[in-house]
Amino acid sequence: MKIAVLVDGGYYRKRSQNVFGKVTAKERADELYKYCNRHLKETHFGTEVYADLYRIFYYDCPPIDKQVFHPLKQTNIDFTKSETKQWTEDFFKRYQKNVK
Repeated sequence: MKIAVLVDGGYYRKRSQNVFGKVTAKERADELYKYCNRHLKETHFGTEVYADLYRIFYYDCPPIDKQVFHPLKQTNIDFTKSETKQWTEDFFKRYQKNVK
């Protein structure tokens, strides 16, 4: 039997950071792939049944790449240079390499 796994990327990234700690994008992508593969094994009446991985569907929005005005601080915030944007783009690249 072939199994497809659907991953909510925003939730997974936040939750895994709280549970497993802060790691590099490559380590997080490898962790996600291993985590999805762990769900392919089931136990039925004492025997282990392995399913085939059809595909991992990962959905998430791209990181923001704009400058926005902060009304309370009266300054512009440049999200194109943020650490989160760089990490997320690196994670997407690493994840695509793992899936293919």
